[in-house]
Amino acid sequence: MAVLEDMLLTIAATAALLLFVQKLAAFADETWLDRVGWRALLATTGWIGVPVHEGAHAVACVLTGRKIRELRLLAPDKQTGVLGYVMWEPGTGPVAWLAELFVGLAPLLASLLAMLLLAWQEGGHWPTHTTDPQTLAHDLKQLGSVAAEHVAAGGWTRTETFLRGYAMVAIAAHGVPSRADLQGTWRGMSLVVVAGLLIWGAGRLLHLPLGFQLLKLVTQACGAIVPALVIALVALMLRWIVARLFPSPN
Repeated sequence: MAVLEDMLLTIAATAALLLFVQKLAAFADETWLDRVGWRALLATTGWIGVPVHEGAHAVACVLTGRKIRELRLLAPDKQTGVLGYVMWEPGTGPVAWLAELFVGLAPLLASLLAMLLLAWQEGGHWPTHTTDPQTLAHDLKQLGSVAAEHVAAGGWTRTETFLRGYAMVAIAAHGVPSRADLQGTWRGMSLVVVAGLLIWGAGRLLHLPLGFQLLKLVTQACGAIVPALVIALVALMLRWIVARLFPSPN
């Protein structure tokens, strides 16, 4: 039971962190647009981060068989502050809920993959595959630590390192799912967790190892996206601090 409680706690904590970072992203964007303007947001991080964000949605739609009605990887709108969008048809039913979960979280997963690749290029080691739910998160932390040590040892003076760091921050700052993205994810996530608990409960009654692997997979996924959320948190805090340096238009 202790292992199950740890898994559920990890899932709940990751969901809470995701909600917090999403709220921070909306607040930081609003402050930046109000004080600095959408052109500066586009010129600093948006021109990289937004196409990655919207492209991730589009790829997820294709992989799950969802129909894309309209795609704009980079289409800044001065009135709304929107920099890009994907309009797609989610469908109905449990399969559609799972598709919405994947499509909604796709920008965060793409952000994680981009950061893994960039950190790996700075001297890290690619995380190893394991069945231990905690090991993947540990490997990701170690990868980040190795890359940070490389930068601290003088790697930051290299142009390649600076560009990779800039790309990481830009992608992370726009990798957080929007409120609209998250609205469609909760049914899918609830379905996965409830299904895992029901199967696990049936397995306990029948003395079979059922359901545990599903919850373990969800826990591993949570452990994987936490580093991406933390980097996004730092990037968004920096964006908010810089925006506050500019005078309010009011």
